[in-house]
Amino acid sequence: MDDRTFSSFFARREGPFHLSVGNRSVVRRETGKRMFGSFVDYDNKMVLHDEADGREDSVFRIAFPARDWRARRVEAQACGCGEPRCKGRVSVRLHESHPSPHWTLDLEGLA
Repeated sequence: MDDRTFSSFFARREGPFHLSVGNRSVVRRETGKRMFGSFVDYDNKMVLHDEADGREDSVFRIAFPARDWRARRVEAQACGCGEPRCKGRVSVRLHESHPSPHWTLDLEGLA
């Protein structure tokens, strides 16, 4: 997907939501930051990022099929992170722990 199309796609996102598996947060091993996910394309795809504001340098520019990540269609739960832009916490399956050479996902406390 080219940059222009992705930017347009990402601008209409729902989120950001912190991602968790059970009661453990999903973190990016390279940065140690808790991961955010935003849903795009009418909730059909999920984009990963490690900053709530979705700055270009914090976004993994691949939209994954949301059905592969979400255990089921559930509403976001409250998140106690204190980040004002966070829209809640969404439970996911850690579908792909190594989506690229520069992005490795782990569970908090295991990294």
